[in-house]
Amino acid sequence: MPLLEHPDLRHGLARLTSGMLGFMDGGTASYSEDDIDRCRAILVSHAEALEHAKDRTAALELVKSTVTQLNTLNRDAGQDWIETDQREEICGFIIRARAIMGFNSEAEDVTEEWREWQGLTNKDSIDRSARVPGVAIP
Repeated sequence: MPLLEHPDLRHGLARLTSGMLGFMDGGTASYSEDDIDRCRAILVSHAEALEHAKDRTAALELVKSTVTQLNTLNRDAGQDWIETDQREEICGFIIRARAIMGFNSEAEDVTEEWREWQGLTNKDSIDRSARVPGVAIP
């Protein structure tokens, strides 16, 4: 099954898009629908490329590239584009995709090293497992 057809990833992208559009409807977002489309395209491209990664090192380089692109998007959108809910969905998507491919456990946050949009720590009291089924973001 193609990675993007996996229910967790498909639903994760839908939740991310819906959440961002909902926040925009509130009138306080500094990002646009184009920014949302760019985010989806980055994540879709990540999943498609991950299917061709030959080993854990190649897959980790892909994460670095994806997170760097998301950092740029976040800066371009005014630094408030990736908030807590979006951060959890995005990290969950990347982590879950790698876990499905066998490159990491779902407890391993492989995005943290490169993320400029921080905020996830072990001290957070958010129930992350409720966000993306089967994915716990440390």
